[in-house]
Amino acid sequence: MRTPQGQPAGKIDRIMLLAMWTKFLRNKRDDNLTTNPVEVIPEIISAGMGKPVLPLNKYTSMFMKDYWDKASSSAIDYGDPQGDTEPRVIMARAMSSWYETDVDPNNILFTVGGAGALQGIFATLKTLHEETTPNFRIITPFPYYTLYGDYDNHLYPIDVMKNTGYRLTAESLQLSINQAYDLAIEDHGYPKVILLCDPNNPLSTVLGKKELEKIADILRKYPDIHIILDEAYAEMCLDGNKHISLLTAAPDLKDRIIIMRSATKALSAAGERMAITIAFNEQIMAMLLQKNISNYGHAPRSLQMAYATTMSKFTLEEQKNIVNFYRPKLEYVKRRLIEMGANMPDPHYNPEGTFYILGDFSDLLGEPLPESTFCALNKKGQITTDEDITYSLLFEDSVMIAPLSYFGMPKNKGYMRITCSGTDKELEKLMTRLEKRLTIARNNIKDAYLNEIHEKLTILININKNLHHDILDEINDIIDPNKTSSIDIKKQNEKLGHALSAVELFINQSTTAGQEKAATVIQANFRGHLARKETKLKINAQNAEWYQFVDQIAPNPSKIRSDLINFSLTERLEFTPWKKHISNLNNQSISAHFFMQVLLNNEMKIVGSLLLLAGLAILSLSISTTATLALSGITAGVGIGLVGFGIFYKKERHESSIAPIHEHALTT
Repeated sequence: MRTPQGQPAGKIDRIMLLAMWTKFLRNKRDDNLTTNPVEVIPEIISAGMGKPVLPLNKYTSMFMKDYWDKASSSAIDYGDPQGDTEPRVIMARAMSSWYETDVDPNNILFTVGGAGALQGIFATLKTLHEETTPNFRIITPFPYYTLYGDYDNHLYPIDVMKNTGYRLTAESLQLSINQAYDLAIEDHGYPKVILLCDPNNPLSTVLGKKELEKIADILRKYPDIHIILDEAYAEMCLDGNKHISLLTAAPDLKDRIIIMRSATKALSAAGERMAITIAFNEQIMAMLLQKNISNYGHAPRSLQMAYATTMSKFTLEEQKNIVNFYRPKLEYVKRRLIEMGANMPDPHYNPEGTFYILGDFSDLLGEPLPESTFCALNKKGQITTDEDITYSLLFEDSVMIAPLSYFGMPKNKGYMRITCSGTDKELEKLMTRLEKRLTIARNNIKDAYLNEIHEKLTILININKNLHHDILDEINDIIDPNKTSSIDIKKQNEKLGHALSAVELFINQSTTAGQEKAATVIQANFRGHLARKETKLKINAQNAEWYQFVDQIAPNPSKIRSDLINFSLTERLEFTPWKKHISNLNNQSISAHFFMQVLLNNEMKIVGSLLLLAGLAILSLSISTTATLALSGITAGVGIGLVGFGIFYKKERHESSIAPIHEHALTT
């Protein structure tokens, strides 16, 4: 990547780099219009950054005007690095009311924007753990706000994209915590922070009170884990109700909680960089203050009072004004995405907060990469990533939306974040341009499908003329010249893809090459099986090491021994003698003795697994053979598979009956 000045982009935040290119192209457009006013150049529509357009909050505006009128006759001295006393008192009162729990002025730290607050928080926690856990993990939902990935943070994902509606759940949080502790066995990167953005950027989901209570139950089990709450969009719940924070749902966790609040979006003051950090732990606040002083001394004194005064007067009516302004814009973009077939794959996805929405533009992958993008991307060829999609749309269609890979997602998904804050006219132009671009790409996909089907049909006619005729009829039914909308073409492409797969499957079943392809698939599956088996053996070996360790420190039957036997992997990692024990095993390498024990204890399982796999292999091969051999192949495959399953299942039942405590520990 390069900057508009032609220099390597390096580690510049990619959203900021995108904004730089947008501004560069906008200025270039304006210059071209000045020199050639007849030329029609479309205006650039920016929907990639979190740009608020609601007029500045009236209380902020009134205070600033009054402040500068009074300050014009005197000098402005330096203030308290934590924030002047008066604004901290006012803000503490406002936050106590908001969170329905006591917030003291000493819990408030004024910062220079949300980015400044996050920088101080991350730096504080790094200092706090630099001697004991320098590479600690921060567990947070993926996708995540771009700045979380800066400052060399060791992020570990909660993959909410697998959840219904892309929502964070207590179960997925617990899973990620367990996985992070398992990985810490190898690299000592113990999880020390849970970071929750709610309402979420970029997903626009909002956690409800019930889910927060479940999450709190999980967090209570890990008292040494800090909890960061990014609530920059707390005033932007689209149902019009006040946002419920984890602090409100579980005030008993407040000593571990650090909150970031910002005036950037809801109060429409992005350029003024008004924000606060709330921390209840005195040691944490002292360290935050030190970082604050090192970074910028203190936040501007006028903005401290402006933010505090505004929040002291912020009511539910103020929030409804924000919702009534942004919700119709978001609903319009959502409707257009559905109409053009660019809505996200999960039908349960529904934005509930902020002014963002996600869209699926994966049909643009594979399109030619415009030459005009070379100055930014420094590459040529095809569009292969969502970043390529972004710059292609910016340079060719004059629209700027953000790729979800900037928020931690894989680059090849083609998912994008759209900011729904422009004027109604701007949003209409934005969606129309996006739909036009999708239509062109989908027509190209349709042509490619038809060409490939035509090539396959030249082979199919020599194998099965009747099927060849049926496929041609199906293609004619799919291609309706009266249906030319973007979503209609998408639906046609889905059907053409199924038709192509059917033709390829029949051809593969009728040729030697097809049978070889099936064998390749089976080999790949077997390699995957071996990898999974190796992972399981390692886990079992580590469990065996734990049981021997328990035998050494608690050899006689007792409650302590029973509790230790049933420790989960997570609980073991919190047990200091065990941590010292595994640190002495040369990077946790398990002795050959234990691996041999595991192999002996699991030999029947392995035999059963291999027989089961062999049955599946024969079954798969039989599908690719002629009909005369299929019956015998299926019979043999099912027979051997059932024998393998029987051995595996008997072994499982036998083990569960003779070692219930160990089995429970393994399950945990």
